[in-house]
Amino acid sequence: MRTLLAQVGSVDATFNTGLGLNSNVLALALKPDGKVLIGGDFTNYSGTNGIACPRIARLNPDGSLDGTFNPGSGATNSITGLALLTNGQIIICGSFTSFNGTNRTRIARLNTNGSLDTGFTCSFAASNVISTLAVLTNGQILVGGFTNNVGTIRTALARLNPDGSLDPGFVSSPGGNSNILAITPQADGKILIGGSFSNYNGTSRSRIARLNDDGSLDTTFDPGSGASNTIFGASNAVNAIAVQPDGQIVIGGTFNRFNGASRARIARLNADGSLDAGFNPGTGAISNAVQAIALQTDGRVLIGGSFTNYNGTNRARLARLNSDGSLDTGFNPGSGASSNSVIHRIVIQPDHQLLISGSFTEHQHVVHRQRPTRGRRGLPRGGEQQRELRHQPGGDADRVEQAHHRPAAGGAPRRTG
Repeated sequence: MRTLLAQVGSVDATFNTGLGLNSNVLALALKPDGKVLIGGDFTNYSGTNGIACPRIARLNPDGSLDGTFNPGSGATNSITGLALLTNGQIIICGSFTSFNGTNRTRIARLNTNGSLDTGFTCSFAASNVISTLAVLTNGQILVGGFTNNVGTIRTALARLNPDGSLDPGFVSSPGGNSNILAITPQADGKILIGGSFSNYNGTSRSRIARLNDDGSLDTTFDPGSGASNTIFGASNAVNAIAVQPDGQIVIGGTFNRFNGASRARIARLNADGSLDAGFNPGTGAISNAVQAIALQTDGRVLIGGSFTNYNGTNRARLARLNSDGSLDTGFNPGSGASSNSVIHRIVIQPDHQLLISGSFTEHQHVVHRQRPTRGRRGLPRGGEQQRELRHQPGGDADRVEQAHHRPAAGGAPRRTG
């Protein structure tokens, strides 16, 4: 990891991760003390022959590996999501079946030092990967992404109690007919979900829906024909959801239309699910997917993914939009993340510096940091590293509302990855 400061593209040598990580960073969360939790496919820090950190690690604010965080042999397979609890413990999800030698099927809770919390025993057994999670203010946990589970039937979505037991009051069956990739509960306790499903509980809902607190479909949220892709055989999914303070909803994914209107990979909806025509991305991120969204408090929108162009302007996997959906040309990542890569997560720190993580290789799978420069709202133009970066978008109002899984009051998650 590197940190970018002062001038756009300059590297802060005080934030240094050496050779970075040896594979993808799929999840991250920022701790109040400035340390960074990361999860993913990686098994080593500082290169292939570096320090073992099996799919989870904690970094110090200077980018070095935090040796006080010791997960032992860690997860047996990918960690796709993680969230901080108020007591400092960590919920992780993914495709793993054990953690540090103890059976844990797709979900586990860790203590602050990285050890497994044996007091969290999940009765819910997902049959494959749990793609995403959200921790609610009451300690309950929403999990999504699996296609079925062993035991009590829950299809693609379930709610767990703080001890890991299945909450029988949340019934999501038959639920969605395909993957749920994004979970964002609202301040009123209702839950927005996105993914590749085309119906929920037998009612047509194309790639986005809103649920009541008990898991039933909220029929007052009607996206019409929803997200679609007119290219034969192309992927069609909503990968990321972020709710603005005014209740409007920004979504990103692989779609190229929403309710019949052209919207390439990014759109904004009104609170009732209808398309907000005032947010017009033009040709949008036409080249490829939007995987991550972060909202600034000034109304601008950060997006990350695998796209290389936004409305005709080169933007390699990272861009910032104005509140009307147009490209913010003052935010310029230059050559951006490396070719054939993906930015999976975006987080903005309290000091306005930007963390991104993903599968890019020129950035060594880690983090960069950049300071605002006299009104410039840019990103670094060089010095890339892999899988996770920290940048600074700039400005006075760059607090983040994260996409993917960020509930609010009554259902607000801790920081999630």
